[in-house]
Amino acid sequence: MRKSIKFSLLALCISNVIAVNNALAAEDKASTNISTLSKQEFIAEINKLNNEISAKEKATAGLNNQLKELQGKVAQAQQELQKQTSDRDALNNRLQASNAEKADLEAKIKSLNAQVADLQKKADPNVVELLKQKDAAEAELAKVNANVNNQTTQLNKLSEQIKQSTSKVEQLKAQVKPLENQVSGLNTQVKQQQDKLAQITAERKTVADKIAEHNKNQEWVQKYELDSDGVRWRDIHFSGSYNEGESKSKTAAVLGLGSPALVKHFEIITDELERKVLSEQNTPTLPLSQYKPDPDKVNEVLISSAVPENKGKAVGKVFFVNQNNSSYMAWQPIVDRTDAETLSIKEYNDRYTAVSVKNEVNQDTYKAVAAQTPTITYRGHMLNVGGKTGDIELVADLNAQKISGTITNRTVNPLQERRNLALKNGDICVDNRGVKFSGRAVVPLENNPNKLPIDGAGFSGTFAGKNMEEVVGQVYGLPNESTSAFGGSKVTK
Repeated sequence: MRKSIKFSLLALCISNVIAVNNALAAEDKASTNISTLSKQEFIAEINKLNNEISAKEKATAGLNNQLKELQGKVAQAQQELQKQTSDRDALNNRLQASNAEKADLEAKIKSLNAQVADLQKKADPNVVELLKQKDAAEAELAKVNANVNNQTTQLNKLSEQIKQSTSKVEQLKAQVKPLENQVSGLNTQVKQQQDKLAQITAERKTVADKIAEHNKNQEWVQKYELDSDGVRWRDIHFSGSYNEGESKSKTAAVLGLGSPALVKHFEIITDELERKVLSEQNTPTLPLSQYKPDPDKVNEVLISSAVPENKGKAVGKVFFVNQNNSSYMAWQPIVDRTDAETLSIKEYNDRYTAVSVKNEVNQDTYKAVAAQTPTITYRGHMLNVGGKTGDIELVADLNAQKISGTITNRTVNPLQERRNLALKNGDICVDNRGVKFSGRAVVPLENNPNKLPIDGAGFSGTFAGKNMEEVVGQVYGLPNESTSAFGGSKVTK
């Protein structure tokens, strides 16, 4: 009977091991394909994993039932062992009592024998009585010896039974251990597959989030960045012998000013004789459209060379701000100083500032806005090739066609004009060419008791937006400072 149970358990364990191995193989095969799952395959993989988890949970339940049955047998065997141990202890106690009684009788017999011997020497008349007592004691001793022998035999049998029961308990425990290991292994596999299911679900959510983000980005690109012809109107392209900035959109315009007037962009290249030479190149496209509109954020982006041998090398830096309907920027090429010194280049680079405007304001728009809001305040920033150089506020009186303002919080290098500035007496020009503004009075607000304007300085710009929500322009002629670009958005509060 025991052998048949052992063979049944062995067969069951082998079948479970085969089932687990098959499940693990299927799991390994599935894990190699997770990274390339499509949306439909994600769902199929999740359903498959759920089915595998259910099957393994059923297998775990079966093993748990077997485990409970074996644990019941172990408990029963332990109870039998406890009873046998208790019986053995009782026999030991009785045996000890019998041995004590035997010792007493032997001592009594010895004493009686001594008395008999003594009486025999003295011919005492009580000898007969003592002999009778001696015989009775010896008979009782024989009974006690028989009882002791019987109890000793029983004790030996119980000890053998205890030994066998102990061995049986150990065997059952040995059978329980592999089942416990199998259950633990299956639980681990179930946990791993549940974790994998959670991972796939998380990856699916990540993909869905990325798709949603992409769709959202496409929405703002369509809304702000692409014109009716699908052109990215913010991007500034450079071409021609004058290397002038332009937009490829028919609905946008780029207004720029370089220093010197004809902007030149130089890079170090290798000529036909394998020499390092300075070569005039068109400025690479400035991809302003890749950044979302944020009137308060000054973006700083390195621009890579368009020359094949300099691919990946930063050849310039552009600072810019994207407003909803316009952008303003400052660009400066980069020339490695070691190369420049080797080639005796005194002017390391040139500078260029520009503004890009979508759907410039026309006469009709100006009149309509002036009728509704005759005075508009704009706030924004001023940029140069080093980044932000100040905050600007402009007030446009549309009926009087005048514009003025201030530039504060100046951030400049030690050689440049550090004082806050007032932009005064700007004129707004409205004609069939559009709406522009300009002024020739840039007045320092500190250390200028006579309130004199800076000689040769001025400002100019244009409006942007369906309701003239934005301005962009440039400030030029400041001492020791190249032309700066500025922009601002309409203050609504």
